[in-house]
Amino acid sequence: YSAHEVASVKAELEQVKEKFAHAERDGKAAEMQLTFQKAQHEQVTVSLKREIQLLRATKGHDERVQELEEKIGYMDELMRSKTQEIEENDDRFIEYVP
Repeated sequence: YSAHEVASVKAELEQVKEKFAHAERDGKAAEMQLTFQKAQHEQVTVSLKREIQLLRATKGHDERVQELEEKIGYMDELMRSKTQEIEENDDRFIEYVP
């Protein structure tokens, strides 16, 4: 191998290492954000479910119960969407790994 070829391969290796490090940082940041969002989601869901139970105990609040159940469904869907987004980012991260 010529010195030029070796230098070219070394430069390419450095670029791949940089991309890998960047992708790894992005992956870890996304994971941390997902963990935070998941904890937040769980707290809100528990709170809403508790409120639903209280409202069910007090008859005549069917509309509020339905509204809260819809909100839980929306938040569950949002969490699934965020989880899928993170998984897609992980897949892209894996593509960087040679």
